[in-house]
Amino acid sequence: LAFITAAQNEFKSVGVSAPNILLSGSTMNPPISEDQINRAVLNIVPRRDVIARIEGMAHLHQEIDCNAEKNSVLGCHDPIRSLCEIQYKCGSVGRPVLCACALRYGYEEPISLGNRTFAEACSSV
Repeated sequence: LAFITAAQNEFKSVGVSAPNILLSGSTMNPPISEDQINRAVLNIVPRRDVIARIEGMAHLHQEIDCNAEKNSVLGCHDPIRSLCEIQYKCGSVGRPVLCACALRYGYEEPISLGNRTFAEACSSV
């Protein structure tokens, strides 16, 4: 819905693993052109995310890696996993990293910047 609203109203929109609207855009009321989509939409798409590729990719997209199991069909269509990938590759600029990144998704535990260890910070999760 964010992509449709943005394209129709000339806003900017960012999605993570969002389904594209390249094929269905012309069926909307008012119709959405491919040019409108390409000007309005940025989609962050993990490799092997089949849902985000259903209608093709708009011009403005950023592919990121996905560490899900190769046989997991929906494993890469997970916004928390995507956030972990971005934090792991780009850093968190001193902000806390989600505990789930290491505990659920297999990313390395972050280096502590304060007086608590990762285990202490994430003990209640």
